[in-house]
Amino acid sequence: MPESHPDRILVRAAVEHDLPADRAEVELIVSGSSFFSGSSALARAKEVRDVVGTLTELGVPADDVSLLDVVAESSKGLITTTSSATYTLKVVVRQLDRLADVQIESTRHKHTKLGDVVWKYPDIDPLEDEWLATAMRRAKAKATIIAEALGVGLGTVHLAEFDRIEEGRPMPMASERALVRGRVESVGEVLGMGVVHTRRAGVRVRVEYRLRGS
Repeated sequence: MPESHPDRILVRAAVEHDLPADRAEVELIVSGSSFFSGSSALARAKEVRDVVGTLTELGVPADDVSLLDVVAESSKGLITTTSSATYTLKVVVRQLDRLADVQIESTRHKHTKLGDVVWKYPDIDPLEDEWLATAMRRAKAKATIIAEALGVGLGTVHLAEFDRIEEGRPMPMASERALVRGRVESVGEVLGMGVVHTRRAGVRVRVEYRLRGS
């Protein structure tokens, strides 16, 4: 049997928030007619350069476009051998109201299709101390109510523990299936309208108090 401590009470409290995504990472897959390696591909591969130009027009900073991967391909003809490449770009979209534009306009280029979209959320480290203080106040308030109901005084803390709450809520995004013959079926399908992209975050505390006069 678990050990009993009649002179103590255990309370739990939590602070939880739904944090909305503050940016998205969009993967673009570009078929190029020539092969270039490294970051120079962003400027030297024509098809990639065209996409980067479109992103620039949409207000995406150059630093937010990077080359994730490049795969070289070659085909041998009767006389010559030609090389091509598939480039995978990562585009960080910080203005989420422009996300649909980034997806739609970049895929107007016939050599470009959408890959994965990953939602990113604010760093909770700067918020954790405030949440923890609030949770501890709630725990003490609960303990005070319990002690008063029992007709005893609330003593010192015997044990205090806490843990962080981090629950990602990944939501599906439309990929190239939303593009039909070069035409977007609807902006809502691309963005997944009606779904809020959030992450549940916060802290939970477990506090054990001694009782006075028990």
